[in-house]
Amino acid sequence: MERRIAQYRPSNRPPAWERVADEVRNTIARAPPTTTYRARDLLTALTRIAVFADQQGHPVDARLWLDPAMIEHFTAIGCTDVGEASGRTTGLL
Repeated sequence: MERRIAQYRPSNRPPAWERVADEVRNTIARAPPTTTYRARDLLTALTRIAVFADQQGHPVDARLWLDPAMIEHFTAIGCTDVGEASGRTTGLL
């Protein structure tokens, strides 16, 4: 599991990825996901929020990314491509 988390890279490789990558990986590694599928889902969701926060000019800090206000802001304007049902399934909403 540790290797999978350490090697994770999003398929679309947003420009902000290099800035947020270490914090994303470290945060998910501390969560200890129980399956590789769960790890991937968590990495994907946190990457999306982290990239959004970076684009908004926020510092690289998972505590900020996971703050309820940031998640609410992300779901309102940064996650418009995910429908409500899909968002609940993936953990994005």
